Amino acid sequence: MRSFCINPGWIRLFLTLAVIFSSQDWAIRAQDISYPDQIKAHRKKIREEHKNDPRSPLWPSDLRSLRYFPADENWKIEADFHEFSTKDSVMMPTSSGRLKYFLRYARAEFSVEGQTYSLSLYRPAAAAPGYSGLFLPFYDETNGSETYGGGRYLDLDSTHIRNGKIRIDFNHAYNPWCAYSGGFNCPVPPQENRLNLVLRAGEKVYKGRHRQGSKGK
Repeated sequence: MRSFCINPGWIRLFLTLAVIFSSQDWAIRAQDISYPDQIKAHRKKIREEHKNDPRSPLWPSDLRSLRYFPADENWKIEADFHEFSTKDSVMMPTSSGRLKYFLRYARAEFSVEGQTYSLSLYRPAAAAPGYSGLFLPFYDETNGSETYGGGRYLDLDSTHIRNGKIRIDFNHAYNPWCAYSGGFNCPVPPQENRLNLVLRAGEKVYKGRHRQGSKGK
């Protein structure tokens, strides 16, 4: 009886095509997800991270007290990205009175209703080579009433810059852990990142139980 052999080249071709079509199918499904559902999924991920991270001050019973503004695509902004040629070292005060060291990495400029705003983007001074994260701490006119009085944060990525633009989605704005608990060193947004506008997007002020330190302690 003659044995039946499959050419390894055909196997590789089949697997490659399967990956391509699977990736295209995933991309199509991602495009079909509405923006509010994308934000809903993002917030679900944040709750899971709090639940699974022993350093987080939030216990599972606290997660129901996380509150957010409704998703608003108008706050998904394409900002002009201006990287500084000289990245000054900045000592940023924290909620505990200690200092954290950052590099003032770039400036992001954008417009809202015809008014131009500017925010500085920072990178940890001790970041490892190849680190692409950017830290955006900011205040707006909702702080102290609708949102946490100590400001809010956004995490960006310099690898996402396209044609001199970086996307800032304020629907992803989140509270520092100091909003939930004492015992943390949360950077205080600098004066240059205080926005004179009402920014109703992202996480609202926390109304749950205020704890002390990480739940893992």
